[in-house]
Amino acid sequence: MTRAGNRLYFVGTSPSLGTELYVSDGSVAGTGPVADLFVGSGSGLTGTSLLVASGNTLYFTGTSSTEPGCRLFRAEGNLASCAYDPATTFLGPIMDAVVTASGAVVFTAVRTGPSDGEELRVLFNGQVINVPGTDLGPGTLGSAPSELVAQGENVYFRATDSQSGIELWQLTLPDLAAVFRDSFE
Repeated sequence: MTRAGNRLYFVGTSPSLGTELYVSDGSVAGTGPVADLFVGSGSGLTGTSLLVASGNTLYFTGTSSTEPGCRLFRAEGNLASCAYDPATTFLGPIMDAVVTASGAVVFTAVRTGPSDGEELRVLFNGQVINVPGTDLGPGTLGSAPSELVAQGENVYFRATDSQSGIELWQLTLPDLAAVFRDSFE
């Protein structure tokens, strides 16, 4: 279960919907499924789906029958949608995720086509962006980042650069709001 704003989100199962994302505002009337991501009795989520909050928004991993390329979704209240444009960004399964103080979602995933292995990815304002310093493992090897912890704009994690073995790493994100504001005005 994960709290986002004044709502509690959780993974639930029903015979007609399968395993999906549910939300509750604490009342019986305000408790129910957010969306049927995998339409029908197929399951859009699993018991190991990631749920991370940023203010009133919940980010979660799942599978959609209508958006098969999407791996990371966003829910606000009773609405769910893909958190990025799956037509331009091809991601493999998402293993871990945290949210920074500015609301950036930092997560681990393999980017397919071209593959650069399992590395950190950053989602901000609906765009998956490449941040310098997140490609630690050369080529398709990847660095297998894990155990992500956000503290302010820093993300601490375990990873390997294929030379030193598994070590503690730190990623300090720039002020992404300023970067987007200054670059696109």
